[in-house]
Amino acid sequence: MIYRNLWLELAVLVVLATVPLVSWSGPRATRLDIEPLSRVPTEIRIIAIPPGLWSTEPNDPRVAGDIVVPPHATVWIADSVRTVHVIVNGFGAVRVTIDSMVSDGRDITFVRNERGEFRRIWTVTPLVP
Repeated sequence: MIYRNLWLELAVLVVLATVPLVSWSGPRATRLDIEPLSRVPTEIRIIAIPPGLWSTEPNDPRVAGDIVVPPHATVWIADSVRTVHVIVNGFGAVRVTIDSMVSDGRDITFVRNERGEFRRIWTVTPLVP
């Protein structure tokens, strides 16, 4: 009887001790804003590894690993994504803002560091201003 009460007390203690650790605070995502730098109409392709992108377009509510968006787009990146590659289809360039970092170019790659912040590792500058 004493051992059963001891195990019960230990079980309650373990549950109460882990409750704050498993509390859910909602999904965390990083915002990626795209704006064109040229007047040439372009489409922007965004690739995430692993998949975890979704746009704010009302017609595209799905989560994907590879999406094509128009200029002036906002895309959300899941916290599980480690690499983001932004490619401009056609001539022109874009300005990409992610984690308060601004990058200009036609081919930009970001990698998430150990603190969870993105850093730029590759940029191809614009062909057409």
